[in-house]
Amino acid sequence: MTSSSPAPSMSMLSLLQCRIRVTLDDESVIVGRLLSYDGQQNLIMSDAERERATKKDPTKILRETIGLIFLRGKSVVTISHTPSIATKAAVIDSRTDGRAAEARRLATKRVNMTAPLDIGQRH
Repeated sequence: MTSSSPAPSMSMLSLLQCRIRVTLDDESVIVGRLLSYDGQQNLIMSDAERERATKKDPTKILRETIGLIFLRGKSVVTISHTPSIATKAAVIDSRTDGRAAEARRLATKRVNMTAPLDIGQRH
């Protein structure tokens, strides 16, 4: 499948630290904050949630809190900016059991896309 860019007037660079909505080739949707990307459209996102239809009832949507995620560019179908989604840290932390705070801490560090992502040990 071919990946599409957000919009002709919007560059990926302008979406850094913004909430985005990514549709994947399995028809699921990931919503979260864009931390990093590369030329192959691989994405690192924090505060991420996955939305997908159930197999038994396609009209029912399952939502799963993920936190920090790496998405391969080959699986990305579309990317769009989602300015209407609340991004208050306290709200996100309450929904992600504090993992969002860890993701924000990581976001302040430089991310080297050629090195493994070091997220530390969780206790």
